Amino acid sequence: MAAVIMFFGLAYLLVNEPMPYHQRFMAVPLKDIPDNVITLFMYVLRVVGSSFVGVAITGIILVHHHSKGAAWIRWTIFLLYSIIFIPLLIVTLKVGWYTPWWLVVFLLAVNCINFFVLFREENK
Repeated sequence: MAAVIMFFGLAYLLVNEPMPYHQRFMAVPLKDIPDNVITLFMYVLRVVGSSFVGVAITGIILVHHHSKGAAWIRWTIFLLYSIIFIPLLIVTLKVGWYTPWWLVVFLLAVNCINFFVLFREENK
C-alpha cells in the first residue's frame, strides 16, 4: 500500500502539468486556462503529492514498529489509510469514472483486509 501511495505522491510532485484525468475534468484545453490558475492547481497538486509521500513514509514506520509487537499501531495504520482513502474515493468518483477510482477501492479493501489479518494474528 505504501508503495502505491508513494508512487502517486512522487508523480504528483514531479509532473509539469495536470494529470490527464484532471484535464478531462476541467473540460477546457490547458492553453485556454489562465497561467495563474494552472500555477495554483499545480501548487495544490504538489501539496497533495507531498502529503501522499508523508502518509506512505508514516505507514512504513508504523508497520515496522507493529512488527515489534505494538498492538495499538494496527488501529493507527487502519485509521491513517482510511482517513486518506475514503475522501479520496469520494473525490475520484465525483470527478468521473475515468479516474483511478478502482485503485482507491483496491487500496481501501487491502487496508480492511490488513486490519483483520493483523487482528487475528494478535488474538491467537
